[in-house]
Amino acid sequence: MPTTVGSVSQDELSPDEAAAIKRARRIEVYFYLFTALALIVLGVFVTSKILNWIVGPAFVIVMVTTLTPIALRIAGVRDPDVGTKPSRTDEERAA
Repeated sequence: MPTTVGSVSQDELSPDEAAAIKRARRIEVYFYLFTALALIVLGVFVTSKILNWIVGPAFVIVMVTTLTPIALRIAGVRDPDVGTKPSRTDEERAA
């Protein structure tokens, strides 16, 4: 099944670009896993309702949105989500 990154189908990408996108997605998955594990560890040691309902979701959002681009920059991989605009078909599908 062909996937779309922004308005570009993966079938239209060169093999190097497709490999870079796969590597970037793999790094993103690692950060989601790291964030989930960090939240579990914090939940074990800090048993506050504030951490569970307010700080927990904010922690996940902050960790993923700030550390993922930094890790991609360190790894030398372009973030495939930066600079992409929804295509017209994506906008029509959402409407």
